[in-house]
Amino acid sequence: MRHCLNPTCTAPQNADPAEICHGCGSDLRLHNRYLAVKPIARGGFGRTFLAVDLSQRSHPRCIIKQFFPQPQGADNFTKASALFRQEAQRLAELGNHPQIPTLLAYLEQDGHQYLIQEFIDGRNLAQELIDEGAFCEDQIWQLLEDLLPVMEFLHTHQVIHRDIKPANIIRDRLTQKLFFSRSWSRKIRHRNRPRPNWNHHWQRRIHCARTGARQSPIRQRSLQPRSNLHSLTHRYVAVRSLR
Repeated sequence: MRHCLNPTCTAPQNADPAEICHGCGSDLRLHNRYLAVKPIARGGFGRTFLAVDLSQRSHPRCIIKQFFPQPQGADNFTKASALFRQEAQRLAELGNHPQIPTLLAYLEQDGHQYLIQEFIDGRNLAQELIDEGAFCEDQIWQLLEDLLPVMEFLHTHQVIHRDIKPANIIRDRLTQKLFFSRSWSRKIRHRNRPRPNWNHHWQRRIHCARTGARQSPIRQRSLQPRSNLHSLTHRYVAVRSLR
């Protein structure tokens, strides 16, 4: 099957080997290269599709993220559009990391913006929790050992993940490696303050998670690396306590 990317199309599904959508007449290829196969997610800022890259002989799978926000007024649309461009910029600046899906392209076509990313074949942690139940302590520690180096990489590049949660962490089916996906925030601005010891912050979060000690919550507007540590250790408690 082939799926039309036109958000207003009323009959977006097309049989192979269609090149033009039978429902609206739109070109099914994005930049004459990428072909959406099926939708896999939808959120407030857009839609995500499983796709294939027709420019390569093996037609490898990839992900198309289409910017298509819910109606929020002209000002909010402009801000959301800028955030989408910033996400593309952040991914491009990060370059290649073995636990971050590679940005393959940033495109604009027919008035819409698109991110093309590497496809990770696997389940996210939210799906694992549904299928297998709560993680044991050993699994949690392994999860943290796998993800902390990625967070260190992000913070070294002055970038913060905006939405750390089980649904945004994917385990590769073949390698069992964990991947962060989605939602990169703006660069951190330290304003000439000395660089904090994030290892100390992390150890404090782990101590609170293991002992139940209280620690002041991080305000959502405070976009600092400690915000990511707070979020990750909060998820540690959540996935450990689910039954």
